[in-house]
Amino acid sequence: MKNFLIASFSILIVWCFLQTSAVVIAQEAKDNCETSVAKLAMVRNIFKPKSSKQNLILIARLGKKENKSSYNKRRLYSVTEYLVALGIPREKMIMAYSDDSDDLGRIEIYIEGQLSEIVFAGFNADIPVGFCDNDKEDRKRYQLKNLKKTE
Repeated sequence: MKNFLIASFSILIVWCFLQTSAVVIAQEAKDNCETSVAKLAMVRNIFKPKSSKQNLILIARLGKKENKSSYNKRRLYSVTEYLVALGIPREKMIMAYSDDSDDLGRIEIYIEGQLSEIVFAGFNADIPVGFCDNDKEDRKRYQLKNLKKTE
């Protein structure tokens, strides 16, 4: 019986370690277009406003060594525009900027105060969304246009 308990406990520790490692690996890899689109589709499927007070909260965080707040603005724009295209009303979304993350830039999405999804961005890059096979047309629709500098 003692050996059985030790073996069971060892298996449990290894399983917990593997689960924790998987989460860390997933958080260190940027999302490609297909992953971003799938995560946002899941948000659309989960978010069903039960009352006029329920909102979707989007929080943008810069990644490690990113220093331009314009990345947050661009990423929020892309995700917001895509969620609107999926049928979530813009007036149900609350957007904010927060402290930088310790790894990749991201948009955290909260439903009913609970973290629902994290969409990761590459270093100094937009979050790719849209019809992923068509870089030149559909995906550009969800990207914030570069603003001309005025002097």
